[in-house]
Amino acid sequence: MTDLIAGQNAPWSGATARVRLRGVADLSALLLGADGRVRDEGDLVFYNAPGVGCLTWQAVDAQTQELNLVLPQIDPQIMIVRCIASVDPDQPALTDGAISIEIDDAHSYRPARLNGERALITVEFYRRGDAWKVRAVGQGWVEGLAAALVAHGIEVEQESAPPPSPFPVTTAPAPQQSPSGAPGWHDSAPTMPGPDDDTVAGALRAMNSIRSDVSQACRAYTAALDYAESKMLAAQENSRTLGGQAEAALAQVEAEHNDIVMRASDRFDQECAGLREELVAEELSMPLPLARLDSFDWESVLAARVGHTPGAPIDTHDERASLFRLGGLYPPANDSLRVPMPHRWAGRPLMWADGADRPPTAIAWTRGILARSMALTRPGALDVQVVDLDGSITARWGRLAPAVDADITMMRTPAELAGFIDAFVHQCELAKMAFESRIPEALDDVRDGARHLVVLGHFPHGYDQRSIQRLADALPWAVLLDVQVIVVTDEQTVLSTLDGDENDPLVRLVRQSLWLQDGTEPQLVDGAGVPWCFDSELTTSAMRTIDRILSEGHRAR
Repeated sequence: MTDLIAGQNAPWSGATARVRLRGVADLSALLLGADGRVRDEGDLVFYNAPGVGCLTWQAVDAQTQELNLVLPQIDPQIMIVRCIASVDPDQPALTDGAISIEIDDAHSYRPARLNGERALITVEFYRRGDAWKVRAVGQGWVEGLAAALVAHGIEVEQESAPPPSPFPVTTAPAPQQSPSGAPGWHDSAPTMPGPDDDTVAGALRAMNSIRSDVSQACRAYTAALDYAESKMLAAQENSRTLGGQAEAALAQVEAEHNDIVMRASDRFDQECAGLREELVAEELSMPLPLARLDSFDWESVLAARVGHTPGAPIDTHDERASLFRLGGLYPPANDSLRVPMPHRWAGRPLMWADGADRPPTAIAWTRGILARSMALTRPGALDVQVVDLDGSITARWGRLAPAVDADITMMRTPAELAGFIDAFVHQCELAKMAFESRIPEALDDVRDGARHLVVLGHFPHGYDQRSIQRLADALPWAVLLDVQVIVVTDEQTVLSTLDGDENDPLVRLVRQSLWLQDGTEPQLVDGAGVPWCFDSELTTSAMRTIDRILSEGHRAR
């Protein structure tokens, strides 16, 4: 029997599985869709609803309960079977070693490093293509089972359901809370409904699943290394009292330390190899909005349009997709695991900050977003407004074809900037009033049906305090107008706001934004605490694709 640690996963080839919990706790299970939520209360199985068919619960004795799964019988809509251990509100919280999990005779898991949780995801079975995998999780809720159920879409009576803490899913950093009453920004890794796995939605589900696996593998690897290090430090501390036996004791602990590290590294390398294969396969089938700009798909689309010959048509799912690719993410523990980073259009403002110690890439990255957006929209369907007071954007913008240039408005003077801010704030205020009126048709009178891309160049230079204040107040409402904002700034500006006053409009605007930059230092941390680095994916081939789209005027038809 293999002992799993939190985050570790393993393939499951059997048609059935028995999950056995030993200890003083209740065992339950949730059947979850791709969005991580139940369809209805019937997807909860526990002692009062022991289930039938594909998933059943039973008590073995006073301290042993079982869940029995028949995997081929599980509805195809169900992507995850999540097993939860919980204690009643009047019982002590779960502690290290209080419970253990056995999965047939193949795997065991003993949750450790708990911190007052009363409901804990112990293990979960999840689909990967046509197969199933099992994973030890070890994350949960201090508030108990009611909070866990609410987080998965089950309504619980208010008096028994305290506000749940956020479930630690593996996503890019969640947006900060919008100002009271404003619509929330979309997450940078949303889950979209979709008719089949050939759509953007299907690709997104696959990406999120792989990213979750990468995160959990890194977490398991780090946990094993931390455990080995803690044992070594404890032995070194205890050796001071052992006298002549200290050297032998330390040698034994050091051997155990090295063995743990070696086994953890081997396991991590094996998991990474499998995940790399999955990532390569997914990249080959990625739809255009989420495909790398240096991919064969983009090259083939552009090649087919040379000389205005009929090109490969843009799939309607691609043209309507509300997602686009920002770049890639990779964990510092293994930089070969490059996971696509999707972002929903009109999501959080994006902020690119060039640093003094690295080549400037802000304009090149912004051109990549512009090129992808232009290629996936028809002429007139994308309105681009660029503030370029110092001329730094224009100088590196390159040649623009008429089909592209016609949809771009440049603001190069303080007067043009003031006029832009007046118009932008006015439209956002109208959207706010329409939203607060709660009249469905009111927003239709404000929107113009186009997508909008706003680029604030060399920010905040040339913007006075009042302009920054007005922008910070208006940005949360821009989502209603389908406006995606990109702020081009420098690293020093961002760093100067980290400990700033929240009432300072510049501080507020920076904190509203998702800050990105190239580099090997982790910028983003997911909900499981795993750090990620960002890769703009601006390869030579990608830059060639960008240049061709913008200079040749490739637009959707």
